[in-house]
Amino acid sequence: MPQSVTSPLRVLLSGASVAVVGDLLARVISLLLTVLVTRAMGPTLYGEYTSVLASLALVASIIGFGLDTWLLREGGRNPNKLLDYAASVLLTKFIAACCVVVGLLVLGNQVQFYLPFLIGCLGILADSFLNTGFATLRARQRNSAVALTQFALPASLLVMLLLLQVSQITQLSPLLLIAFQSTISWAVALILCVCGLHALDGRRPRIDVRVVAFGAWAFVVADLLANVYSQAATLQLRASAGAFEVGLFRPALNMLSVTYIIPAIVFGVSLPLLSSPTITRSHYMRILRLWVLGALGYGLLVGAALALGAPLIMRLYGEKFAEAAPVLQTLSPATLFKVGSFACSLVMLSRNRQTWRIILQGIVVPLNVLFGAWIIPTYGVYGAAWVTLGTEIVLFMLYAAGAIWALKIWKDTNPSDQIKQTPQATQTEPHQRPG
Repeated sequence: MPQSVTSPLRVLLSGASVAVVGDLLARVISLLLTVLVTRAMGPTLYGEYTSVLASLALVASIIGFGLDTWLLREGGRNPNKLLDYAASVLLTKFIAACCVVVGLLVLGNQVQFYLPFLIGCLGILADSFLNTGFATLRARQRNSAVALTQFALPASLLVMLLLLQVSQITQLSPLLLIAFQSTISWAVALILCVCGLHALDGRRPRIDVRVVAFGAWAFVVADLLANVYSQAATLQLRASAGAFEVGLFRPALNMLSVTYIIPAIVFGVSLPLLSSPTITRSHYMRILRLWVLGALGYGLLVGAALALGAPLIMRLYGEKFAEAAPVLQTLSPATLFKVGSFACSLVMLSRNRQTWRIILQGIVVPLNVLFGAWIIPTYGVYGAAWVTLGTEIVLFMLYAAGAIWALKIWKDTNPSDQIKQTPQATQTEPHQRPG
């Protein structure tokens, strides 16, 4: 009995520890890669590069990055159908990518697209397929395989850039860097695809795009809205101030985003566990309390480290980026609110309240865009930092209210210790949508 009581928590801690250690190694390589890229490009070229990445993030949402969060949840609820769901998600993403290509061809007659953006779209499709593979492996508790693959991606790119720097064949540019990234993403995606086919062992998965369309639409919309308020400040800063200002803002924002990696990994490990129909309320609340305490401690510790160590951190990028240190200090409290949002989102998703995220994000997005259009043209890079921090604070407050309400509804409607899935949570017919 004691072993069964602690098993979900043990699974969470063991899976999270493997994923975090592996991803930390990958992030060390990514940090070296980022330093190399920023030093080689300088603020202006780096601003151009990250502006393209901000546009590609919106394309990624349209292709369906949010489907992978749905796959994580459903993998925890219906592990026997995980491979069927994964194959359906991949086909759905391919169809969405074809629609994006058609849209770009139509818009190509009216809007001039830069070559880095077009090549980046190909890389985004490979990254999207990779994320589906990662979600499938995490749902099956294969966190070490995910960590190894994530390490291979930046390591391969770092080797290519070091060879380029040693050979001095040409200067690093946004186009060349995006082409390298796209090539490596496709190579790793194909390797992962071959491994996935081997895992099927000749079994043909049952593909039903309708199940994905009706079951995961809320996740896709939520991911799209999240990318809008995440990338809006960069795009508005590029439009109003220019690439140089973006080149100062993005290194600080990237350093802040690094602090989100650990909670994001633990979120990916936790969601299948908390979504399982067999977990009891005591286990659920024990993991949730651990999440809240961990989020509070992590957010305060990392936020203080960013605020105090910003000048030293930004020195990694070179003297040209010294002006980005005060920007990072302004952004430093955002980690606390972001990690809190992860915890609240975990509650809403595991309790089948994913549509609430859309409603709450629907409040945040117009506020983010409107305040950005008002503040950023006047205050430049610091205005972008204020808008980013304010967005995280407002989003956390709304998410906290949603999570508390979701727990209250569950307690009122499910007085027993066992967490029972609602009919909406267990139905998989294509004509029925989750609530």
